[in-house]
Amino acid sequence: MAATKSAKAAPAPGATATRAISARAIFPSIAAPLATTAVLRSFQTRTRERRRSSPCSKRLPTSRTLKDAIFRYAPPNENESEDYAQFIHDNTGIALTAVLAGLKMDDFRKIAKFIQIIEGWKPGTIRPNAPPAPLIGATLSVASSAASATQDWMTIARREAALPVRERSQWPDPGENPRILNYFEVCAPWFEVAGGDEVDWCAAFGNYCLVTSGHIGTDHPGARSFSRNKKNQFLVLKGPKPGAIAVRRYAPFADPSWATGNGHVGFVVSWTNTAVTLLGGNQGNTICERTFPLIEMNGATKESEFVRFLMPVIV
Repeated sequence: MAATKSAKAAPAPGATATRAISARAIFPSIAAPLATTAVLRSFQTRTRERRRSSPCSKRLPTSRTLKDAIFRYAPPNENESEDYAQFIHDNTGIALTAVLAGLKMDDFRKIAKFIQIIEGWKPGTIRPNAPPAPLIGATLSVASSAASATQDWMTIARREAALPVRERSQWPDPGENPRILNYFEVCAPWFEVAGGDEVDWCAAFGNYCLVTSGHIGTDHPGARSFSRNKKNQFLVLKGPKPGAIAVRRYAPFADPSWATGNGHVGFVVSWTNTAVTLLGGNQGNTICERTFPLIEMNGATKESEFVRFLMPVIV
């Protein structure tokens, strides 16, 4: 439910004046304090790099101001955006016309601090003993200790899946679901979503859950990016495990490098000897659980199969 209009009063500490999408959308790791600074620095760096290197830089959001960002991800049709923006300005002293790419890291920290107040952010739980994910270079036996870690990205995935159907699903044209567009913004800020929320968004959703829980994503909106594992940020498993990332490939299979072609990605909920149930985005145009066969055959022709099961690692 949208907040009720008030007379420009600053929100009380802990009060939720806007929907939860807004703060995490403007600064994706607001819910993961260990990663907040790194994500803000990454956003600033990428914006500057796009300005220098892109021949189409005028079309990219390199001049987005603080107010632009707030109004884009906390839109007035769902939030008290003016109050939100004014509260940030009043408490940080940063002009709403300030261009994000030109702000210093101290400015971002101030903004993040007061977004946390508006959103009612609370510290998370530190898990003792078991690592939050397998260590790079660890053996597969270590993967079992990651079961306790699935609460972070899986908690976010389940939170999104629990939203009302309209909020977690594609909208009929000409509408575009801003929540899905935000998944792309968090997943791969460089990617221009030309097709709106109808662009395949399973990987964008998976990356959103990873990044906002403090893990490393693929910085790419395609399912194939998980299989490639270019940064070695995932441990390759021998089979499905709770909370693991499952990568599914669709025919054709002639190219072993999978340079082109379609795929799907989601998080493992359960499995049998013949099928895997995933919690994922873009499953029937929404976020839900859906069961897929390990290998899908059409007569003698293989239509699709799971090609990777992965677990995020500590870096």
